[in-house]
Amino acid sequence: MPISLTPVIPRNITRAKRIAKQLHGFYPRQQLSACQATTSHVFGFKDWHALEEACKSADRKVCGPFDEELDEADLVDRLTNQFLIICKELGGVDPEADHRAPERGERDERLEKAGARWSVLFARTVLLEVFPTARDAPESDEYIDFLTEHDADELERLPGLLGQWWAVNVPHQPEVGAALIAFKLNPHKKTSLLLFGFYWGSLCMYYAQTISWTMAMGVAYMLAERFGSITIQQKGTYVDLMLSDDPPSQEMVSAALPTFAGEAADAQCDFFNCYPRDDFYNAYSKQPQVFMDSAKETMKILNTPGTKRGTWADR
Repeated sequence: MPISLTPVIPRNITRAKRIAKQLHGFYPRQQLSACQATTSHVFGFKDWHALEEACKSADRKVCGPFDEELDEADLVDRLTNQFLIICKELGGVDPEADHRAPERGERDERLEKAGARWSVLFARTVLLEVFPTARDAPESDEYIDFLTEHDADELERLPGLLGQWWAVNVPHQPEVGAALIAFKLNPHKKTSLLLFGFYWGSLCMYYAQTISWTMAMGVAYMLAERFGSITIQQKGTYVDLMLSDDPPSQEMVSAALPTFAGEAADAQCDFFNCYPRDDFYNAYSKQPQVFMDSAKETMKILNTPGTKRGTWADR
C-alpha cells in the first residue's frame, strides 16, 4: 500500500481529538463532526469510528510509520495526500482547478477566485502547523524579527489600531471596527496572518472608494513581510545555519542573506497571489518599494489617534 494511504494510529485518541479541534478552529464554519471525519481521513481511516477503534486496539503491527520515520520522498507523498484531503473536505476547493484571477472581472468574481487560491495556500499552511501524523504534536514556535521592518509587537497591535482608525473613518459600519479590534493576530502563526490578511483584503475590495492605496498596500505588505520571514525561518537552510554547533559568524550570515532575501520575496509573492486585492500581486512584483513605503506611512497614520488620514478624502 502506498505510504500516503497507509493508516497511521496516533499514540492516543486524545491526540486525534486535539487535531480535530485544531481543524475546527481553522475552519469554524465546518461542524466539529466534519473536522473529526477529516482527521480520520488524514490518518488513513474511513471514518472517526474506525480511528477510535484503532486507537483502542493499538495494533502497531498494522500501523504505518510516523512522519519522522519516512524518507523525504515518502513524506512529501503523504503530506501531498493530506493537503488534498484538507483542502477539498474543509476548504471546499479543488486545488487542481483553474483559480487564476480573471483579466477582466467583477468584484465578486475576483473575490471568489482569490478565495479559492487563498484556500489552497491556507490548507497547506494548516497542515504544516498541525503535522497530524507526526509522532508528537509540533511545538509552538516563536520567530525573531528577521528581514522585517515591522516587528512582532507591531503586527500584534495592528488589528486594534485598524479598528480604532475604522471607528473614526467609517463610523456607519461600527461592527466592522469592533471585529477588527477583537481579532487576535498571532505574528508567529502563518495561519493567523493569512486569516487576517483575507479579512482586511476583502474590506479593501468592498470599501475601495474609502480606504486609500496607502492603507490598503501598507497593511498587506506588513502581513506579507512577516509571512516571508517565518517561511525563511522554517526552512532547513536557515535552521541548519542558526542551530549549528558553532554560532554562525557575521560573515556567514551576511553571505547567506541574498539567498534568504530571495526566499522571503518568493513567499511574499505567494501571499499576494492569494490576496483579495488580486491587483496587488503584479503591483508588488513590479514596485515592491511602493509597498514598503506605504507600510511605514500606514504605521504613522495608525499611531496618530483620531486621524482622518488614510482615506481617499485625504488628498
